[in-house]
Amino acid sequence: MTHDGPRAAPWRRHPVLVDAVAVTLVLLLDLLVAPRATGEPAPRGGDLVLVVLALALVPLRHRWPVPALVLTVLAAGVALLLRGIETVAVLAPLAALYTVALRGDRRTTVLAWAATSGVLALTGTTGTAQDGVWQRALPVLPWTAVVAAVGDGLRNRRAYLAAVEERAVRAERTREEEARRRVAEERVRIARELHDVVAHHIAVVSVQAGVAQHLLEAQPAAASEALAHVRSSAAAVLEELGDILSVLRQPGEGGEGAASAPAPGLGRLDALVASFTAAGLEVGWSLHGQPRALAPTVDLVAYRVLEEGLTNALKHGTGTAHLSVEHRASTVVLRVVNRVPVLVGVGPGDGGSRAPGTGSGHGLLGMVERAAAVGGTVRAAPAPDGSFVVEAELPARQAAVT
Repeated sequence: MTHDGPRAAPWRRHPVLVDAVAVTLVLLLDLLVAPRATGEPAPRGGDLVLVVLALALVPLRHRWPVPALVLTVLAAGVALLLRGIETVAVLAPLAALYTVALRGDRRTTVLAWAATSGVLALTGTTGTAQDGVWQRALPVLPWTAVVAAVGDGLRNRRAYLAAVEERAVRAERTREEEARRRVAEERVRIARELHDVVAHHIAVVSVQAGVAQHLLEAQPAAASEALAHVRSSAAAVLEELGDILSVLRQPGEGGEGAASAPAPGLGRLDALVASFTAAGLEVGWSLHGQPRALAPTVDLVAYRVLEEGLTNALKHGTGTAHLSVEHRASTVVLRVVNRVPVLVGVGPGDGGSRAPGTGSGHGLLGMVERAAAVGGTVRAAPAPDGSFVVEAELPARQAAVT
């Protein structure tokens, strides 16, 4: 994580300029103020050259930290040999050591600290013969240790903040991906609902319209009844489409009374059978086992599987079907069986009958996907006796008690 962007502070955007200004101030203090305050003479000649050289190397630390440290340590070491520990040249390797600790790793920091403190301590003691020189030179060790520790600690803090920021970005990306996945799943669910609703009612409309056309002249009353079924089915499909598509509305669009109807389930089996009976399909049905309330998702899938199976029988069968629901210990088995017409030569203009599954296949595929979504299975295939069987086995998950 860096702070060199457009919003960073000016001293972070121009570190070399900041170092140049700081070095200039230190030199002015060393030449003009320090001699009056301490009584020590200002550096002259070779001493001044070494001090200027050591401090002038400080800005190099931003681009070449380790070479800058080596050069400043050498310049400061020579200055200590000539002038003693009073020289301000020792500030240069301290600044370079801080940068090495800030940008390197722990091992590099320890090695740099050991080399820097060792050279500065040895040259500081060797360069003078005054009493108590060790007591005056050895403080270089803790000073260099403090500088290295500060740089290392700040590096660890920056690494921690960078890791936190990365985790936050990753978490945000994960939330966005999860939201997109849920939107895609919802779209698939709505598409399945639309298919189930439209396929059932349009099949009824198609059959009843054909009946009305056939009976329009010979039996007007029967034709009128068939057209009434067409109108009823059309109204039903519009109502159910409105319920399904209402989930796409923004909050508040539908008004206070725009609540959707509850999702269908096996509790509406009577109405489902009645709608197909009215459409001209003779449906016999049976119930086995002890009925129990199912989880809403399983209940909806069970209803849609039976609806699709009966729609298939209405479109492709001989006009009769048998439906059965069997409640077992841990599963619910649904079965729709219908006779299919005997196939004759199927070709252009020969009027042969079509067996179930010769259409687009989206209905059967939708049943399989729905069942798989709740952990169940669907099998749809012709039987040896000439009938067509749709059989589903779904887990009998109980509805939550509220």
